[in-house]
Amino acid sequence: MRKGQSLLEYTILMIIIVAAFMTMQVYIKRGFQGRWKQASDDLGDQYDTTAFNSNVRYTLNSTTESTVCAVYGVSYNGDVGMITYREDKATTIEKKSGTSHLNAY
Repeated sequence: MRKGQSLLEYTILMIIIVAAFMTMQVYIKRGFQGRWKQASDDLGDQYDTTAFNSNVRYTLNSTTESTVCAVYGVSYNGDVGMITYREDKATTIEKKSGTSHLNAY
């Protein structure tokens, strides 16, 4: 009879231990989740594609050269009446700078 009572006591003790672990499971899980959240918060703000601040600097350099040579009044024997020769050179620099802000909130 003593052996049966001892087996029953061990069974009840195991049931109590398992019940305690099942009850504590929720608290343990929340503890791990809280630690993970704290670790991700320690990393800082993450990149957000819908909100940004940026500095813009835009430079356009353009160089244009054109040459025109026109001959007027050429006769059949090769005499030239008038020659016009023109050469143009232009350099353009366009610069823009500023900031851009986009906030999704």
